[in-house]
Amino acid sequence: MWRRSGTAPRFRPGRQSRTQRRPGTRRRPRRRGGRSGAATGWLADSGLYVEDGILTDATLRTSAPGVYAVGDVARRPRSGTGETVRVEHWTNAREQAILAAHNLLDPETAEPYAGVPYVWSDQFGERLQLAGTAHAPDIHFLSGGSGEGSYLALRGDGEKVVGAVGFGCDRRRFNQARRLVTAHTSWDEAVGRDG
Repeated sequence: MWRRSGTAPRFRPGRQSRTQRRPGTRRRPRRRGGRSGAATGWLADSGLYVEDGILTDATLRTSAPGVYAVGDVARRPRSGTGETVRVEHWTNAREQAILAAHNLLDPETAEPYAGVPYVWSDQFGERLQLAGTAHAPDIHFLSGGSGEGSYLALRGDGEKVVGAVGFGCDRRRFNQARRLVTAHTSWDEAVGRDG
């Protein structure tokens, strides 16, 4: 149950997830955070193409002239696959904003966004990191394993490295794996390099 103590809410485990208002009255708590999807309803009449985010081309340009979208609202084509992707993490927004500013100021030399999605989160005192995608058929553990407390793994699509996943691993080693994803390193080369 959530209870107010001063101004900070406090969670008491073992109780139902309800908010107590007055003794004897209860209501369901409002949903907080954890929302999935970009909030684009307010753009319905804007003329922008919207589909779980604002659709952009590879240079982050929208369907409106001179308008670019970046960050978790931008749904852009993923290089090499043709599918569109929207990444909800600030590192992605920062990288895209730099490129979008360049492309906006000089459209004649506009460059496509070639960044690899990257997210991280500190969980239980350890860092969870993901570069690229975790949804790929091949997996190769560079350190640790699926049943161990920390690990670093590459994900592959049979041809190239498409993702790196690490939990509690050395950050320098993760960055080396991330570079394999960014460089579209062949799967055989990456796995052979480790073996």
